[in-house]
Amino acid sequence: MKTKLIILIVLSISIYANAQQTLSLEDCYSLATKNYPLSKQTGLIQQKSSYEIEALSKGKLPKIDVNAQATYQSEVIGLPTSLPGVQSLNKDQYRATLDVNQLVYNGGIIDANTKLKEAQTKTQQQLIEVSLYQIKTRINQYFFSVLLLQEKKALLSSKKELLTSKVKEVKSGVKFGAILPSSEQVLEAEIIKINQQ
Repeated sequence: MKTKLIILIVLSISIYANAQQTLSLEDCYSLATKNYPLSKQTGLIQQKSSYEIEALSKGKLPKIDVNAQATYQSEVIGLPTSLPGVQSLNKDQYRATLDVNQLVYNGGIIDANTKLKEAQTKTQQQLIEVSLYQIKTRINQYFFSVLLLQEKKALLSSKKELLTSKVKEVKSGVKFGAILPSSEQVLEAEIIKINQQ
């Protein structure tokens, strides 16, 4: 529905603009490509793909994790007697760790996923190109229909001029009695048909 609306707008602009300027078929193509909503998604698809590929490539980088833990115990075990050099346990304990992980080998999964994302991006962009091609086909149909209508209008206009001149000849013939009045009415009927068309 949106594509029909866009094509109709482009063609109506072309018909309206015909009095002011000529709109070529290439101009219709560029206007449709510029104003078609899916054509704007090409850049967004490429940007999304680059972000996803960048996130996948970060899987090769080392990962650093910092962990910290603090605990407090309400009671601790103690010895009934105090020994020299032995201290009683503290009720609070602290622990901190630093973990570093580096991917050594993953069987090429990251590179395969990167190629898959690139292929998916190209596929989505080709689908957009296919829909743009379909729009160009419709533009061709409407554009050449408009040209045909313009030529038909010019043809009818020249036919009307010819019939008008014939009507003048027939009127003078009727005036002098050389032609029947019904001939004039036949020509007037033809002019009315042309006006209707």
